Amino acid sequence: PWSALPWTYMLISSGAIALALLRGRMLVQQRTQERREEERQRVGQRTRLNTLGELAAGMAHEINQPLTAILANTQAASRLLDDAEPDMTAARSAMQMAVQQARRASDVVGRLRRTVERPGSAAAVQSVDLHAACQHALYLLEPELKRSRCTPTLTVDGTPLEVQADPVALEQIIHNLLTNALQAMEQVPPQQRTLQLV
Repeated sequence: PWSALPWTYMLISSGAIALALLRGRMLVQQRTQERREEERQRVGQRTRLNTLGELAAGMAHEINQPLTAILANTQAASRLLDDAEPDMTAARSAMQMAVQQARRASDVVGRLRRTVERPGSAAAVQSVDLHAACQHALYLLEPELKRSRCTPTLTVDGTPLEVQADPVALEQIIHNLLTNALQAMEQVPPQQRTLQLV
């Protein structure tokens, strides 16, 4: 009869089996999510490496200026110190300018390094001036703009436009958008090429 069946044992067994199945499903979902996250990180890393190639020309242009300034300032300081009556004030000033340019070059290299880091070690989200980021992107693209004979225009109303973002990631996005715009204008006559950032 039904009353003679081991209902308690059957309920406990059924509960244990259900819990085991639920636990197994959770483990499978967790492993799937981990694999998906690892693949997303690999894709992100490849994307950043591709972007690195695009940024390299602009970074090389930017870092060349402080290095040239460092060379000029140190040579000027050396000439000043070689004089019969060295101008110590001018020599110190030249060396201080060289130090400032060296720090600027270090910042450029730091930005380049952070560009290819893994997402977990990327810079934290912070307040960034969008206008300044656009101006910097245009500066990096200056050689490409000259080659394409395109005149950029950045409309700024004087009010800072602050956004919350990773500075390096934001710079990458703006750089990519501007690069795409330049590529899209390749079929446009040079005299009609304009690039407006509003």
